[in-house]
Amino acid sequence: MPPSPIDPARLAALPADLRALFRAQEAMIEAERRRADDECSARLHVESELAASKESVERLELLVKEYERARFPRGSVKIPRVWSLETPPPDDRRQRR
Repeated sequence: MPPSPIDPARLAALPADLRALFRAQEAMIEAERRRADDECSARLHVESELAASKESVERLELLVKEYERARFPRGSVKIPRVWSLETPPPDDRRQRR
């Protein structure tokens, strides 16, 4: 606990109930300081876990991409051409006869 900001000589001159009040206030301030430190360390811990989780997700996404590239190499799957309404399909004269 840091040194008291109150002069001990002046504190000793006060009545006992006021000295007890100042000591209780110092104890409350110290408890609040410890609570804030604990909260800060807990927040840092959660943030580090979150960062580690994000790294794991990124690594897994990369592995999935590599797996998909190995399973389906470029050009191995031919996507059929779909005709839109604006461009009609070419004439197939064999079907008309």
